[in-house]
Amino acid sequence: MPIKSIDKDKIQLFYRDDCPDCKKIFKQIYLHNLIKQDIQFINLKQINNRHYIDEYNIHTVPTFIYKNRAYAGTNTAHLNKFLTGE
Repeated sequence: MPIKSIDKDKIQLFYRDDCPDCKKIFKQIYLHNLIKQDIQFINLKQINNRHYIDEYNIHTVPTFIYKNRAYAGTNTAHLNKFLTGE
């Protein structure tokens, strides 16, 4: 689904639904978001979302961005720290 606008109060998750690394962390992210509801999912496979690649300088997926912080990767410990703001 195309994203109409970025919600700056949420963590942006840039992913592709055909990405094996994205699938690897999806359960952790889904459970976190089920409780916190603070993640905006942006599927870069959608043509209408691809402009975010240049806009946010995305080089790999999954990439998480929140305000002035970013994390790209699947390390669950690093990801958990990013999601909890540590």
